[in-house]
Amino acid sequence: GLSAALIEGDGYEIRSDGVYWRDYQGSSNHPEISKNLIRTSADPDTFEPLEYDQWGRDAHQAYYEGKPLPDSDPDTFRVLNKQIAADAKIVWYEGDLLEGADGATFHLLGGAFGADANAAYVGEIRFQPCDLASLTYRGGHLDMFALDQQCAYYGSQQIPVLDRAGFQILTGGFSKDTLAVYWGGDRVEGADAESFTMVPDTYIGRDVSGCWLGPQKKACS
Repeated sequence: GLSAALIEGDGYEIRSDGVYWRDYQGSSNHPEISKNLIRTSADPDTFEPLEYDQWGRDAHQAYYEGKPLPDSDPDTFRVLNKQIAADAKIVWYEGDLLEGADGATFHLLGGAFGADANAAYVGEIRFQPCDLASLTYRGGHLDMFALDQQCAYYGSQQIPVLDRAGFQILTGGFSKDTLAVYWGGDRVEGADAESFTMVPDTYIGRDVSGCWLGPQKKACS
């Protein structure tokens, strides 16, 4: 008989005649209309679904959404999060090769940040921090801030910090040090660092001269 591993939503179905990738391309109210079942090349006798439904492996290789990952090593293959998996040599992002990444040393830092022995990554973007060894994820607006002992980052963009020792992350994408205010990866021209604070429960900054929404100066309502 058929042995089906049925999970609601996207996932793998293991049947006697093969492994199938199941996705729903339509409304969740009518999944029977939009169910899409694609037979994969995976071996049903050795296949196992892994975390987050998308990833899986058999005795020969690993898979993402039913597609084989060429040159993957099933024995060392590990899932790091919904987007990222690695083996002893290679890193994949949503099933595509993460260019230049070293599978043996790749690890997550938090949020979208990861690192290997040679570089840091935000999602698929590779960047070179000032001091890779001390790079830490700091969250903040859209989970995009990271710091090392020398520099600060918004995503992969280095913030042009003037006083690293005095740097602090605010809300709404803002940060500041003793000399300047920043939004995302850019300096906010004209903002006064000393008086700059965030209006509570908003993404609006305020200084002695007025209010700021991102880099734009606004009248305070």
